[in-house]
Amino acid sequence: MNKFFLAMASMVFCLVLCAFVKVDPSLTGKWVAKEKGEISEITFDKSGYISFLINDKVFGGKNYSVQNMTVDMTYEVYTRAKPHNIDLILIAQGSLQEVRRIRGIYDMENPNTLRVKFNFQGAERPNNFNTEEDDGTMVFERAKE
Repeated sequence: MNKFFLAMASMVFCLVLCAFVKVDPSLTGKWVAKEKGEISEITFDKSGYISFLINDKVFGGKNYSVQNMTVDMTYEVYTRAKPHNIDLILIAQGSLQEVRRIRGIYDMENPNTLRVKFNFQGAERPNNFNTEEDDGTMVFERAKE
């Protein structure tokens, strides 16, 4: 009985662990906004860092300075949810403490079109992409290499 319980617990642990992924390889690379907006580019690197080009200035990535501290902006995804979950995580360098977590959702309309929506104001995750014009949804196309 103990072996059965141990095997089942190991299986459940593996399923939970596999569901929370640091990076999604299908996101890796540079994405360019389809429509002119505040955020014109998003870059996901293969090490798990994410950066944004906002009004021609880079925000995020590794060694990013914000509010008198240096942080790394990383991301984590949960691909089993529909739409997929994505968290932007600001980690203070030196202490490695999480400073802020910005929750969002994403989906891939096709391998070269990314739709994302973040809640930059609060702790709640958006739960869907509304069809309303100004719901905060951003659409990006994979940059040509």
